[in-house]
Amino acid sequence: MLNLYASPRGRIGRSAWWLGMVGIIAFSIGSAFLAMALLSPGGDVVAINAASFFLTLVTGGMMYCLHAKRFQDRGVAALPRVAPFLAAWLLDGALMALGVTSGPAGREEVAGAMTAVMFGFLVWYVVELGCLRGTDGPNAYGEDPALLRDFPHMPRDAAGWRPPEGGTAR
Repeated sequence: MLNLYASPRGRIGRSAWWLGMVGIIAFSIGSAFLAMALLSPGGDVVAINAASFFLTLVTGGMMYCLHAKRFQDRGVAALPRVAPFLAAWLLDGALMALGVTSGPAGREEVAGAMTAVMFGFLVWYVVELGCLRGTDGPNAYGEDPALLRDFPHMPRDAAGWRPPEGGTAR
């Protein structure tokens, strides 16, 4: 499971992407509660904001690896599609950490704009990464994850192995 979040190399199918997203959400919620429990008693806003931004960086790295693998399963380069999301994610985290979009002095219009941008990425990623099929068979980024899952014992060759007649890859 850690390989989902540790490296952007390779390919994953839709089910692995959804499972990875559940893991990221669970990590985010758990670490946020832990940070609040450890840092809230003193009320040190700077420490809480620093911890929040650190968690934004960690989850951003996890999401990059997960999304990159899924885009690569679809046969497209990941960086041009994930970099704008990561830039918006890090900007949103930085604005929260600096108090621009959070706290009593938070600017609602900036927070609303960031929410709209992140919602746009959410819709795009759920459709493309969570619903659309990957490329069948091997591509430039590796073997088809469905073939590896459904037929792990079969040998692979350079020409690209296909499942036997009647077999299903997805």
